[in-house]
Amino acid sequence: MMSLRVPHVPSPMAERSPPQSQEYAVDVRALRRHRDRAADGFRASAVLADEVAARMFERLEMVRLPAGEVLDFGCADGVWTERLRARYPDRQVFGLDPALRLCRAAGAAGEGGTRWWQRWSRPATRVVCADLDALPFRRETLALVWSNLTVHWLARPERTWRQLGALLRPGGLLTFSTFGPDTLREIRQLWRDRPGEPPLLPLADMHNVGDALVQAGFTAPVMDMEMITLTYPDFAAFVADLRGQGATDARPGRPKGLASPRAWARFAERFESLRVDGRTAISFEIVQGHAWWPEGGARKTTDGRDIVRIHGLGTRGVGRPGRG
Repeated sequence: MMSLRVPHVPSPMAERSPPQSQEYAVDVRALRRHRDRAADGFRASAVLADEVAARMFERLEMVRLPAGEVLDFGCADGVWTERLRARYPDRQVFGLDPALRLCRAAGAAGEGGTRWWQRWSRPATRVVCADLDALPFRRETLALVWSNLTVHWLARPERTWRQLGALLRPGGLLTFSTFGPDTLREIRQLWRDRPGEPPLLPLADMHNVGDALVQAGFTAPVMDMEMITLTYPDFAAFVADLRGQGATDARPGRPKGLASPRAWARFAERFESLRVDGRTAISFEIVQGHAWWPEGGARKTTDGRDIVRIHGLGTRGVGRPGRG
C-alpha cells in the first residue's frame, strides 16, 4: 500500500534542458490494452489521480461557463465523471476513454449513482469508447473539457488540442492536468548508467504545452506546477501501482520482450537503495493548466491553418454592372 505526501507548493519552473520534440509518439493500441488490463484494480491505484482531480475540481467553483455540454476526456472508471454530473446537474455530461473495460466501469458508476426517477428528471451520463485523437462529437457543443492525468498519452497532441478546441463553444473552457518531465526522476537517475533510454514516456515541459495551446487557437492559457511524492514499501508495490493505473510503457519502440529475471532483480535492488525509514519516495511533477476558447470562435481550422475573417464588405459597387 502506498502513502501520500502532498506539499502544495506551486512554483515557477526552474531552468530546463532544451525542450524535447513535440512528437510524443504513443502506441495507441498498447495504451488501450494497458488501460483495459488496469480496469479491475484502477480504484485501488487511484490515490494520485484522485488527489489531483480534487484540486482541479476546487477551481471549478470560480468558473462561469457558457451553455453547453461537459466532457471528461480520459474518464477512466468514471468516478470524477459522476462528480462533474453532480456539479452540473442540468448539463449533458460525457465520459470518454480509449479502454472498453474502463468505459464499462464508468457506465456502471453512472447507473449506480442514479435512482430510476432521477434518470427522467436530469440528463444521464453517457460514456464513449474512442481513441483520444478521434473524438466523435459535434463541433461547438461543449462548454467544458475536463481532463485529469490523460493528455500526456496523446499520440498527436497538436492535432488533438485543435480537435478539442473545435468542440468547444465560444467562451468554453479546457482544464487539464498532466505529468511534467520531472516525474519519476528517481527512476531516471537510477537508469543513468544503463544503456539506452529508460522505459518512460517523454513528457512535455509546461511552457511547451502552453505554446501548443496558443498554436491550436486557445487564448489566455494559465499553467502551474507542483511536486507530489508517493512513498512505496518496495519495488513490487511501485510496479503494481503503475500497472494499476494503466501507466506502463506504451512507446512504439519499446522492447518487445520482458526483462530477464536477473536484470529485474538488479533494478529492484537499486530501487531499494533509495529507501528511507522503510519506504521509497518517488516524485511526480503535476502540471495543471486551463485555457479558453475565443469568444469570437475558432482562429484556426482543425488542420492548423489560420482563419481570416473579413468584416464590413457590403454590396455597393461590388459585382454590379454600370449603367450606360
